[in-house]
Amino acid sequence: MSVKLLKVSLGASLVALAGVSWYAFTKEDARGENRSDIASEVSVKTSDLWAKAKEGDTTAFAALKARAEAGDAESQLNLGYCYFAGEGVSQSYEEAVKWLRKAAEQGNAESQLYLGGCYYAGKGVSQSYEEAVKWYRKAAEQGNVTAQVALGFRYFAGEGVSQSYEEAVKWFRKAAEQGNAESQLYLGVRYYNGEGVSQSYEEAVKWYRKAAEQGNAESQLYLGNCYFGGEGVSQSYEEAVKWLRKAAEQGNVTAQGALGFRYYNGEGVSQSYEEAVKWFRKAAEQGNELALKFLSSCPCETAHLLNVAYEASCDEFAKSQQNKEKYLCRLGKVNTALQAWANLNNHLSNCSSCGSEYKSAQMQYLYQTKSQLDAMHTYLENAVSRGLNGDNDSEDALIKIFEALNGMTKPFRNLFSKE
Repeated sequence: MSVKLLKVSLGASLVALAGVSWYAFTKEDARGENRSDIASEVSVKTSDLWAKAKEGDTTAFAALKARAEAGDAESQLNLGYCYFAGEGVSQSYEEAVKWLRKAAEQGNAESQLYLGGCYYAGKGVSQSYEEAVKWYRKAAEQGNVTAQVALGFRYFAGEGVSQSYEEAVKWFRKAAEQGNAESQLYLGVRYYNGEGVSQSYEEAVKWYRKAAEQGNAESQLYLGNCYFGGEGVSQSYEEAVKWLRKAAEQGNVTAQGALGFRYYNGEGVSQSYEEAVKWFRKAAEQGNELALKFLSSCPCETAHLLNVAYEASCDEFAKSQQNKEKYLCRLGKVNTALQAWANLNNHLSNCSSCGSEYKSAQMQYLYQTKSQLDAMHTYLENAVSRGLNGDNDSEDALIKIFEALNGMTKPFRNLFSKE
């Protein structure tokens, strides 16, 4: 089963990001800079006052408020922040909006952005998408990146404006061209789905890559899937794994599951059940249903053990009369498999994070495997005690054991083969 990139709609999960957590007051401004750095652009005095005021210095707060009352837009913005966050003063959304509005009406783009966020979330004002859009637009038209993304979302969702993919793309593009990774991702998705633009995998990959190279995990996932499916790029399992790993290491649950499948099937990496299980577990721990279902229904933790045991057939000696080499090879591999069995049994027995259903399924397969390994080990030890010369009946019995192991292993090998 291949993991393909399905059509992505920027639905509730992404639209929710356009709420106050992004577009109202946060400790970082629209450019991702610390607000104390922004204050320093106005004057050292304003910066010092704001930094001290939010730490509870009443003298500094009074001086900052005096500057705001005198009409200084940057001080009004900073004072609004203090009220919104409750830093240096009792928290009050209403007072925050009052001072944000004063700065916004003077054309301060950040205040316009944050005032729009307050209207979007109904913080300190009656909730109104229309008013949110009004202030987002004022900030966006001044080049404020975050406001451009927010306005793009409003057009995408039809909140406060008539729904329009074309207008959404327009504003996403403006932010993307300023290097904003999130908008580069959203623009890539629009090209992938053909929403507001002519569908183009090549353009989708272009924008995914820009965002992925900035560390955006979701873009890394989508770029990896494009490489896996050969959409907009030459197919490359190795490149797919490269980008999936980057996203997975940042905790992207979908990428973790996809990387697990790559290891399970040996696509772009050396096949490894241990690595597959590692990434499935990470995804399962975040509640990923596919990973949970896979781990609970497939004995992938024991599948690698079955393969190790099956290798004990030592096919390189199958047509040879070199019984000594053949039996020593087999015995060595069975002993390796038994040690692996003991390690895995110990892990499962002591695994506090393994669900009971999952652990029960794994232990069931594990003990089925143990009976086969014990049978092989007994035969091989007897063969050694007889001077490493097996008889035909015993050899036939051993072959049946190998065939049984192959029968156990094959379904697990093929269960998630690529379509």
